[in-house]
Amino acid sequence: MIWSIGEILADMVLDGEDCRVNAGGAPFNAAVAARDAGAEVLFLGRVGCDLLGDGLASVADRYLPESAILQRDHARGTTVAVVSLSEGERSFAFCRQNTADYHLDVAEIPFDRLSRGDMVNLGTLAFSEPEGVENMRRLVAEVKARGGILCMDVNFRQSLFEGKVDMVSAFRPFAEVCDVIKFSDDELKIFVDVDDSEVAMSIAAERYPSKTIVVTLGEAGSACICRGHMIRVGASKVTPLDTTGAGDAFWGTFLANIQSKEWSDEALREALRLANIAGGEAVKHFGALRPIKPYSIQR
Repeated sequence: MIWSIGEILADMVLDGEDCRVNAGGAPFNAAVAARDAGAEVLFLGRVGCDLLGDGLASVADRYLPESAILQRDHARGTTVAVVSLSEGERSFAFCRQNTADYHLDVAEIPFDRLSRGDMVNLGTLAFSEPEGVENMRRLVAEVKARGGILCMDVNFRQSLFEGKVDMVSAFRPFAEVCDVIKFSDDELKIFVDVDDSEVAMSIAAERYPSKTIVVTLGEAGSACICRGHMIRVGASKVTPLDTTGAGDAFWGTFLANIQSKEWSDEALREALRLANIAGGEAVKHFGALRPIKPYSIQR
């Protein structure tokens, strides 16, 4: 099973004169993508007892029926991300003062359902708040004790930190304990503090020889470093309508295609190929989640 734990939130998207609200949150999006790719998944997150929380609970039920556990917070509101689009590319701001997402109650997570070898994908928005960091540390300890495989998609949101140094420092302890880590090429360059993608990947491979590191390279496709091997897979060119959620679609699809398999070069190459396709499809529609038809009403 693939567990994905962390934020589910409301994306308020500003696109020229248009404003719309979509469901979002990287770990939730990744869980949906992994399920679409055929994996058994479980998503866990926390929202407020407000209208946005009610809406997100409904979305979770539609996209992950019987595969999502949403904690409801009576004291805090639901997190809102303000996403500004310019020619399909995004910038972020957050309405997130004492909101629900980083107050996940670790004691309520059903770890008795976690089996050795299950993959656990960590949401990283919590890293910007002391309470979130402490909760994630407790979660990591539980997963490690039970033999889970820790995974992390590095989603840098600089507006939530004082600066790049603070942001990288918050992520580094979790990178040290994760088994599989995904970066975009820009995020990896920030993380290792170099300006060249090739040099950044070499540094990451040397720094973390026992980890599997995945890097998305935009139009150039993606790469994976595992057991000292570098694997690259190109991607087809697409014209993006909205890049929101493309990395999440890539990540969920990649995890679904390596879960419960031998991580041979061939398997990793195929996982990258399928993940590239999923990421390319994600930019062809507005919002992070693929549109789905509403449930039919039984009369």
